[in-house]
Amino acid sequence: MTLIDCLQVCNPWWRGDGVEPALLHKTIRSEFAQIVKELGGEKTVALTGPRGGGKTTLLFQTVHYLLQMKVPGERILFFSGDDPSLFIHNLHAQDVVMAYCTGVLREEPEQLAQPVYVLIDEAHRVRGWRLFVQRCREKGWRFRFLVAAPMPQLLFPPGSEALLEKVRLCSVAPLCAPQFLEFYCAHHETNFDYAAYKSRLPSLDLFAQPEEYARALREQAGALEPFRAGKRKALDQYLLAGGYPGYFTTPDMAAWHRRLFDELIEHSLYGDLLSNYPIKSPEKLKKLLYYLAFLEGREQAYAGIGKYLSLNTVTVMHHLRLLSDDRITVVCEHYKENMAGVLRKNKRFYLRDCGIKHALLRRSAFTAEEHARACREAVLAMLFESAEKNGGRVWYWRSAKRQAVFVLERHGRMLPVQFLTGLDAGQESPRALQAFCRAFSHTGGLAVTREVLDVRDGVTYIPLWML
Repeated sequence: MTLIDCLQVCNPWWRGDGVEPALLHKTIRSEFAQIVKELGGEKTVALTGPRGGGKTTLLFQTVHYLLQMKVPGERILFFSGDDPSLFIHNLHAQDVVMAYCTGVLREEPEQLAQPVYVLIDEAHRVRGWRLFVQRCREKGWRFRFLVAAPMPQLLFPPGSEALLEKVRLCSVAPLCAPQFLEFYCAHHETNFDYAAYKSRLPSLDLFAQPEEYARALREQAGALEPFRAGKRKALDQYLLAGGYPGYFTTPDMAAWHRRLFDELIEHSLYGDLLSNYPIKSPEKLKKLLYYLAFLEGREQAYAGIGKYLSLNTVTVMHHLRLLSDDRITVVCEHYKENMAGVLRKNKRFYLRDCGIKHALLRRSAFTAEEHARACREAVLAMLFESAEKNGGRVWYWRSAKRQAVFVLERHGRMLPVQFLTGLDAGQESPRALQAFCRAFSHTGGLAVTREVLDVRDGVTYIPLWML
């Protein structure tokens, strides 16, 4: 097959066939709105996130959107760095695009009458793509680029800072609980009217305006009550399955956990990390994942993890940084105003996706304690996503003999969050949250409860099922 023949297989819309329905989910991730917003601009849009998180689907949904917007199919070029038929001869990105311009578009790059949309999956495996994007920008060629890769560091290694300034990064992490509900309703739950439910939720940022959010919820409490059972059913599915969209095309939970382990974990470790970074003991990387799943957020020091793995502390920190970059793990530092004190404190380590944790632990059902812990981690996933999208971070804090408080830092503002999901907030006050406020002269905070919806004494109480 010639290069053009290979490209025609990858781009069936050139012959008017459109995108295969199997490549499009029944619903669209919220990140799609950011892609559409940036498509007409001069910046390259870069999707980054773990394997299986939905980046490729977003690329095909973008193609589908462009076709609906009457962009001629021949002006949309898609190819992947994982396609052996294209890159068996070690071609450069420029070779592919120039062959397309000559053999399909029949226009020279400097003479493009209308924009051409170039979508590159697994772009980090395509030789010379950064240089070609830079060249197109310098020459004013009318190409619009949308690229995808597991980690920003693979797309933009040291030395590519000039290009990074002209890039709009879009993180595609595993679905958090609210996003999961939309997919769940589209694929599984026909009796849950998601549009009606969504219309009754406040149009506010929960973590930016918790008090206003809670008061708006109270006004809609009666209208939201019929959705309680369905929302909790979906939440229980999320707590076991996690947020990878592939779950919705898998027959049952046992098959999904096997698929998570065999495909996503193995491919993320061996396909992304080990093939791109010099790691001397790959088996220790997998053992590290097991250990973090076993810890389930309990405090630990780097040295303690190193002792378990028989690795030095520097190597442990390096492995954890790679796993964090690949959105597989998250490290929570202990909150303290003195940064030196922060560095000396133990950390809390989490797997970003609860489904991966349960796949590693072979967990198919919860005890009451495990369910409460899973609820807490579901809210943590929402905090991590909010921090990531707003340039913030999530800390934890605890005083002696008190439960932990998690602190969301965004735009210089702190929101302490305590979980009372294992109890009723009417019987148990958020003492740890109150202790944090006294220690740092802070006012306000969020307590996530089982049932209580209220605002009192500066603390906002919201049930988990209403988040």
